[in-house]
Amino acid sequence: MGDAMLIRNAHRFAGMVIGTVAVIVVAAPAANAAEIINASRNAMIVVQITPSGLTSWEADLVKGQPVQPNSYINLYVSGDQGCYYDARVKFADGQWKIYHRIYLCGPGAAPRLSE
Repeated sequence: MGDAMLIRNAHRFAGMVIGTVAVIVVAAPAANAAEIINASRNAMIVVQITPSGLTSWEADLVKGQPVQPNSYINLYVSGDQGCYYDARVKFADGQWKIYHRIYLCGPGAAPRLSE
């Protein structure tokens, strides 16, 4: 096989690899940005979420930085487990509250949570 044939075949192979990588990247789920707004009179000191219907809560989103009233916390969800989540919140006054089926996907997803 001549050098020209080897180079032509190498270009074909490189094109197949690049095409395969592009398909993998496109198929990966994109994260959805959302906010949870504190619409209460007390700071949120713990915020945990889980896909609706599950009982295993994810790690605290606040991480020691309380969410003050009329403030928000940013979060990202992949959407691969749906767009409806339950949230468990502890307020500065010690009260815990669970919010069911809050929507966290798509542009403008910003549920307002109050006591």
